[in-house]
Amino acid sequence: MSLASHTRFSLPEQQEAFVGLLGRPLVGSRSAPDLHRDIARYRATLERWCARLGYRILTVGGQYRLVRTPLRGAVAIPAGPPVRRRELVLLLLAAAALEDTTGDSVTIQDLSDAVRRASLTAGTTPYDPDRRSHRLDLVRALTRLTDLGVLDRRTHDEETLDSWESEGRGIGAGFVLDRDALLLIVDPHVLTLALEGPPPADEDVVDSRRARLLRTLVETQSLELADLTPEEVDYLRLQRSRLIADAVEMTGGTIEVRSDALVLVLPAEERWAKAATVPFPAVTTVAWVALRLLESCSAVAHPVTGRPGFRRCPGATVDAHVADIRRSTRLTAHLDSDAVVRSEAERELAEAGLLTVTDGDWVFRPAAGRYRAARLSGGSTPEPDEPSADTVLKAETMGTAETMGTVETGATSGSTDRRPIAPPSPNGADATPALFDVEDPS
Repeated sequence: MSLASHTRFSLPEQQEAFVGLLGRPLVGSRSAPDLHRDIARYRATLERWCARLGYRILTVGGQYRLVRTPLRGAVAIPAGPPVRRRELVLLLLAAAALEDTTGDSVTIQDLSDAVRRASLTAGTTPYDPDRRSHRLDLVRALTRLTDLGVLDRRTHDEETLDSWESEGRGIGAGFVLDRDALLLIVDPHVLTLALEGPPPADEDVVDSRRARLLRTLVETQSLELADLTPEEVDYLRLQRSRLIADAVEMTGGTIEVRSDALVLVLPAEERWAKAATVPFPAVTTVAWVALRLLESCSAVAHPVTGRPGFRRCPGATVDAHVADIRRSTRLTAHLDSDAVVRSEAERELAEAGLLTVTDGDWVFRPAAGRYRAARLSGGSTPEPDEPSADTVLKAETMGTAETMGTVETGATSGSTDRRPIAPPSPNGADATPALFDVEDPS
């Protein structure tokens, strides 16, 4: 087999490894053996692709760490539920305690004692092991360290863990420490760059434009015109084809070219795509309600001046649509008031990167246009904890694009709708100064 043929056939595996590294930046042979094997096999290619984004891959022992070096004091932050501050603080205190341990075996009770002592001098709210809520927060923090491969749980008696969580008795659970993974959790150089903030205004940052735009497109899967500076917009006009080619080569995804954004759609069949994308809409009642509100509220929202693709819906209008859904739909018990329904829908849409709330108004981001004309077909309204296997949520992709297709999420059965993507009316509310020359796909 020729080198060119080998490269062509191995490209999908390289792309899967790259996407996997984005979703899981600390990879070990025990924590993620398949991904670890692929990174080791294609490390040279992955390092070249990471360099395009201004990233690096560090290796200590058997661990690989993707280092997202800040550019101009900032990083591209993907959509998704944020880590709770308390959980993050306890994670860092536990990591510091692990650094001071002499052996490689440790229990939850050992770490609880060490975290309690450290929290008294760390300038944060003291950790109180006598409070059940604090113990649960610590368990969540240690679960994250386990997911990262820093800890490897060796005891699996759930009753022992439950006893510690509920009453604070026993050891909780036993772990083995991987010191190589612990060493790679925080890069002091990256932390310094992040805390220093943007460079002086006269510093030459022209060379970082490509990396900044490319990492935003790859990490957030949406490069929105309204978020760019005039200089970045000019660069994007000139380098659109090159940026698209790079993003597609690295991820194996497709690019939707809209009048207000570039949208990267990762292949659903990729092994690691799930870790790099937000699972919206899931087959749950809250996701269904959020999808309904997105459709109805965005239909009456008005364009935001100076921010192409953004649409604003007054808070009073949102409240009216929430009340209408509660009157006309049988919802589950926990959605027992208009305030709860709105709060849950806001959280769902915000974590998916589709919505921001400004002065009580809903402001839809350009990516929300991909979920217009959403429909719920088959079965009944799903329960939050027991989604119906017959329920299929489909979101029809709308807006100007170079590709045709749909976004089908949470699907377990049923056929895929294949209507072509409709371009916005040139005289309608969605009309914006064209960033790209895009033809009607029909």
